[in-house]
Amino acid sequence: MKRLKIIIPHTKRYILSLLYDKFPRFSVDMLDHDKPIVFTASFEDDRDMVGDLAWLKRIGLEYLDEQMEREQIISAFFNDMLIEWMDVRKVRFADGYATQPDYFKIRLTMDGLVITLQLPNNWTPPKIV
Repeated sequence: MKRLKIIIPHTKRYILSLLYDKFPRFSVDMLDHDKPIVFTASFEDDRDMVGDLAWLKRIGLEYLDEQMEREQIISAFFNDMLIEWMDVRKVRFADGYATQPDYFKIRLTMDGLVITLQLPNNWTPPKIV
């Protein structure tokens, strides 16, 4: 099952009725009135979402699929981190190895140095408290 988080500003909450019809499997987080509404739609793994994503873009809504959300979390973890006394200035995601589909690669750019990390697909950064 794939998930897609759709971010809805309160000024566009009228769009919720369209989303209910278009994405029948969903959950909605409307608890915090200071933050945008998060509408999470669920899809079958084999569903082609290209048309759905184009429609969301056309009506001006932002969205995060699971990969985008994971990349955002990992980027936030590494950004401004110090490694060997050098600031991580840029985080880029590279294509994984075709021979190792259970891994993904991250390229960290620091002062004049680029390192590549190969991590398992299920890796998530530890929570820093």
